[in-house]
Amino acid sequence: MIDQTFAHHAKFLSAAGLRLDDLQTEFVQLNSQQKHKFGRSRRAFFLYVCTGEIILCRKGFPNRKLGQGTAVGLEKSIDSMVKLDGNTDGARIFISSVPDRHAFIQKLPQELLIITVQDKPFSDIIAATMTVIETAFLSAPPDQAVVRRLCEIIMLQLLRLVQSQVSQSNSAPAGIQHDAPLLQAWTAFLSDPSQDWTIAKLADASGLSRTAFISRFKQAFQAPPMVVLTRIRLEQAKSFLATSGATIQEISFSVGYKSEAAFIRAFKREFQKTPGQYRDETLP
Repeated sequence: MIDQTFAHHAKFLSAAGLRLDDLQTEFVQLNSQQKHKFGRSRRAFFLYVCTGEIILCRKGFPNRKLGQGTAVGLEKSIDSMVKLDGNTDGARIFISSVPDRHAFIQKLPQELLIITVQDKPFSDIIAATMTVIETAFLSAPPDQAVVRRLCEIIMLQLLRLVQSQVSQSNSAPAGIQHDAPLLQAWTAFLSDPSQDWTIAKLADASGLSRTAFISRFKQAFQAPPMVVLTRIRLEQAKSFLATSGATIQEISFSVGYKSEAAFIRAFKREFQKTPGQYRDETLP
């Protein structure tokens, strides 16, 4: 298990498309009658219950009890607060936040994302990462570059859970829902669209040879694999342009382009307008 955890960490630490800036972090100790409020802001929050039990209160939603080891992605636009559960003496929580303009924040649900200790392997990776963050905070002040990268690992886990839920909800095209090899490749792509996907990687994910994968994919989609994946990436980019404040460079990285210029060319080729022009047209 330890080797597997560190293998996951190594993979996430090399993820080029995920960078958090203006990261704010703190550990909060809650005692009797204490509350911690999250007002409306243009920031998205992550909470982790290190010890004890707390209650999350959100305006217009039922209260939620959160036990030790629970991780939470919190929507920034809803008034929220956490307080101590009456059955526990105290609780310690870790809170971090980033601006909501980041493209990858737009991939999170609009309401609330909770990862319990049962949501493995995501919860295991977050718990291991939190152990390292706790160690980093033993230094005064902690190394912010290390803390930032560790928080990026946690953010990836939130995204992975969301993407895995999408891929398991029969959202795959009808033509491949009963085709196990293509479904495996489709799920692999959806779980990490920012990766540098190639025909060889997709074929490997499907368990088919390169030739067999291309033939099967074309039969299902009536188009080559990379053409279909490019369309998906560009449609995702359109959504980010219309709904997020992320820069064009951030969006290009989040949908799998390593060059902003290459993204702009592909977008214009597909939609006959630049990303900037499309964003200007969709602004209210």
